[in-house]
Amino acid sequence: MLKLLGFLLLASLPSCASELVLGDFKTDLIPHPVPYAVVLPDGYKDGPALPMLMMLHGGYGSRDQLVQMRGVFDDEWKSGRLPKMVVAMITAGPACLYMDFKDGSEKWESLIIGPFRTSVQKTYNATSDPKKNLLMGASMGGEGTLRIGLKHPECMAESQ
Repeated sequence: MLKLLGFLLLASLPSCASELVLGDFKTDLIPHPVPYAVVLPDGYKDGPALPMLMMLHGGYGSRDQLVQMRGVFDDEWKSGRLPKMVVAMITAGPACLYMDFKDGSEKWESLIIGPFRTSVQKTYNATSDPKKNLLMGASMGGEGTLRIGLKHPECMAESQ
């Protein structure tokens, strides 16, 4: 009976055509490895480089928010309502505001616009074209998105 129940629960879960990558990004900009998640559409390796969406979570959030949203991206890609893209999210400090700390101990803004963005582009066939690099977030992530977008417009697409 338990085996049947387990099978039924697994069968009821939505299937995902995307690939989920979880990892830890090591950098001198942050004193510890930074957990990240990347959701990749099927066929991401084939063809031209894809647009990139970097999502910034709110305070006390984590990369798990992207993990939980994976099915939404699959549904939107399958329906054609959203073009295929590489979607990435780091787990940032709970109140870092995605800024470089004045004392230099943590450099979140530098990480996002620098080595993490470049690594995602190179590793997962995401374009380096700033017109196809998107940044979004809610709450603390929204504040980070606004500040980074205004401070570094050369890195991200302009809002339409």
